[in-house]
Amino acid sequence: MVIAGIVENYEKACIDRKKDFAIMRRSNRKVMTMYLGGIYIECLLKSVIIKKKKIEKTVSVRENNRIRIYWYSESNYRKLQNIPKPSKNDYINLHDGFNPEHNLISALKQIEELNRTLPAEGVKKLEMLNRPVNNKSFTNIRYMYDDEISEILYNEWESNFLYFMNFFNRMKKTFKF
Repeated sequence: MVIAGIVENYEKACIDRKKDFAIMRRSNRKVMTMYLGGIYIECLLKSVIIKKKKIEKTVSVRENNRIRIYWYSESNYRKLQNIPKPSKNDYINLHDGFNPEHNLISALKQIEELNRTLPAEGVKKLEMLNRPVNNKSFTNIRYMYDDEISEILYNEWESNFLYFMNFFNRMKKTFKF
């Protein structure tokens, strides 16, 4: 029998990370602003995926040398539970989404309306937010210090962040999520 976990409450986490982000931004803390800005967008996108796809269950599956976390609606989880020994294909065919971890592009691709409407320029901006410094994930820059981030880089990051948030806010008025 497949054992499911609880899906994190990304909506509440998003609200808290937005507050943390605002504090760091007002304090001119570049590294933490960029790091928390990435986490804020990550939680925002994950909350949309979970809400749109009615995700209620999470199942961890070992694939090669890593763990992949698949997300399921209640009905698809029940179908999975009825399979005596689910195969990798069963997990894949029945999932409603997967945890994109800290990859903003992977999260975006799970939200069809956003993925379809974000212009190529916007995808490049989101890619920069995803990997803002020397191709490092936003989660890895937390060990840097503010002097390592030039004003030019920070200003580009901030411009890209505002672009994406403006795009997202326009889209949430158009689409139901």
